[in-house]
Amino acid sequence: MNQNFQQPGEALWKKLKHSDAAAFEHLYRMYAADLFNYGSKLTSDANLLKDSIQDIFIEIWKYRETIGIAKHPKFYLFKTLRHRILRNSNAVPLFLDNYSNPAIFEYPCHETPEHLAIQLEQNNLNTKIIQDLLSKLSSRQREAIHLHFYHNFSYVEMTALMGMNYQSILNLMQRALKTLRQEAVKFPAISFLVLIGLIAFFA
Repeated sequence: MNQNFQQPGEALWKKLKHSDAAAFEHLYRMYAADLFNYGSKLTSDANLLKDSIQDIFIEIWKYRETIGIAKHPKFYLFKTLRHRILRNSNAVPLFLDNYSNPAIFEYPCHETPEHLAIQLEQNNLNTKIIQDLLSKLSSRQREAIHLHFYHNFSYVEMTALMGMNYQSILNLMQRALKTLRQEAVKFPAISFLVLIGLIAFFA
């Protein structure tokens, strides 16, 4: 194996342990949007979500010298955020069906108004299709689909994130994909693989 190969963010994590403020800021910019996206499906409390993400990064910087090396920073951050939301909300987070309003939580957008206007009509159609599909899935199934196809987590990583064993994750994904395939026949102009791509893009 290439000794120089590192997971995205691992090199930045090592630098922040040496008090590199620029690396810390880069790490935040690299993962903050994904954390907002994932967290917004776990809680509808915008203040809880924003405070949780902020507190995670504050603690990382505060304990930077003693914190361990995160070889998979994204996995570490997602797991930490999920646990923090669980702890602070005193409830099991439901994977919310808020795809109709992806801008519930504000985050810097780099798209131009012209580009957004061109895509608006198609996006509205795609969002409706996704809503129809995901409404057929359970909360756990939606979370599994989101983590696997949108955030590219492996089944092994999902076991730790979702607190389930490997076989349960496999069963969960199989049932979810079976349901999506069955529902996909309602959209004959779009293949099943394309629908999965839409879910990954708009999730």
